[in-house]
Amino acid sequence: MSSFKDFYNDKEEQQLDEELLNEDAVSIVMSTLALPSVVAVMAWGGSLLFTSYLKGLGFITGRVIRMWQRAFSDIKGFVNTENVSKAVKDASRDPKSQDQVRKAERNKRAFSNELKEVYAAIETKDFLRAKEEFDKTAKFIQNNPDVHKVIISEISRVLKEPPIYIASPGNDTYQAIKKVINIRVAKAAAYATKLTMERNLKKSPMNDVEEQPEQEPVQQDDEEL
Repeated sequence: MSSFKDFYNDKEEQQLDEELLNEDAVSIVMSTLALPSVVAVMAWGGSLLFTSYLKGLGFITGRVIRMWQRAFSDIKGFVNTENVSKAVKDASRDPKSQDQVRKAERNKRAFSNELKEVYAAIETKDFLRAKEEFDKTAKFIQNNPDVHKVIISEISRVLKEPPIYIASPGNDTYQAIKKVINIRVAKAAAYATKLTMERNLKKSPMNDVEEQPEQEPVQQDDEEL
């Protein structure tokens, strides 16, 4: 049974990858998470970066740098601790991103009765129990994009990393979202994060950038970020 489930998940991943090759990734995010525009997608991606890196962790680790280097292989030499930290700061300082953070907090409180046990399970990183509790909720809750965004934000905060999907199986945050909600929502969240990071990384001048050695993880306190 386990092997069959793994096979099914791999086929579903492959099918979604093919869809995203033939369909604009922004459209996937907009339709899945009910975000009305490209600007909204970027703002929401910025809120995830803020929630996971700045609010939850406060520094960028070497493992995160390696993941983003794989995600942006065309500018791999430019992706280092300094530039990733700057991209995260730029994304999170955007007023629209900050508004999305406040909206997520309001929605978290708004659904506190329905999702109390889901929140508790996420807080302890028990994502199997979080799925079980989520599956007990009413269908209008399970199918609500605002609920999905709250759960994504909570998982990102607890795991201290935004959802990242470069190749199967994705990072821990991606896997947790996939387990609690579903694969399409996990994929949409990962693409929103990637699009936001890519935009902010490419805002900086990159002409004549040489391949740079990987930097050691540098801890930065919250005030610095």
